Amino acid sequence: MKKLVLGFLLVLGMTATSWATPVAHYDLTVPGGLNYGYIDISLNGDGSAHFFAEANTPGYYFLNAQLIDFNQNGTLLSVLNLTENGTLVTSGFTVDYGSSGHVNGWGTFNTQINNIGGLAGQHISTVAFDLDGAYVPLIANGDGHTVAAHIWDDSVGNTFFVTDGTPVPEPGTLLLLGAGFLSLAIYGKRRRNA
Repeated sequence: MKKLVLGFLLVLGMTATSWATPVAHYDLTVPGGLNYGYIDISLNGDGSAHFFAEANTPGYYFLNAQLIDFNQNGTLLSVLNLTENGTLVTSGFTVDYGSSGHVNGWGTFNTQINNIGGLAGQHISTVAFDLDGAYVPLIANGDGHTVAAHIWDDSVGNTFFVTDGTPVPEPGTLLLLGAGFLSLAIYGKRRRNA
C-alpha cells in the first residue's frame, strides 16, 4: 500500500507541475467597476511566456491602437507571433519598448503593442503573443499597475483603458495539493477503522 501512496504522490507532483504552467492571471477592470476581460500568462516548453488576453464582456472589445501595455522586469524581451481572434497578424503591428507606453490614469508601461493595420472599433475579442526569451515575472509600474488594455465600447463607439486589479494566483497547484492531502486523510481514516 505504501508503494501505491508513493506512486500517487509522485503522479500528483508531476501533474501539478504540468498543470501549473499558467504563472499569472490579471483581471482587467476599472476601479470599482465591471470586469472587462483578463490576461493570462503561461509558460511555453522553453521557458518563454505566452500571453493570452480575452475581452469577455459582451459589447466590449480590444482596440487596435495601444492594444495591450505591460511592464516587463529586467531586459525587455521582443513580442512575437501576435494573433487577434485566433488569426496571425503578419504586418501592421508595432511594439514600442521603453517609456512610450503612457496610459492616462494608469502610468507608464515599458512595452506597448499597437496594431496600426487594424480598423478602429474592430471587434477583437482575443489577443495572444509570445515573448522571445526566458520569462521573468512582470512588475508594477510607478502607479502600481502591471498591465493595461485599450477597450472599445461598441454601444457608444468610444474607448477607455482598463488595468489589472490585484494579480490572482493560479489555483491549479493548490487544488491538486489539496486533493492529494484529502486522499491521504481518507486513506488514513480507513486504515484506522480497519
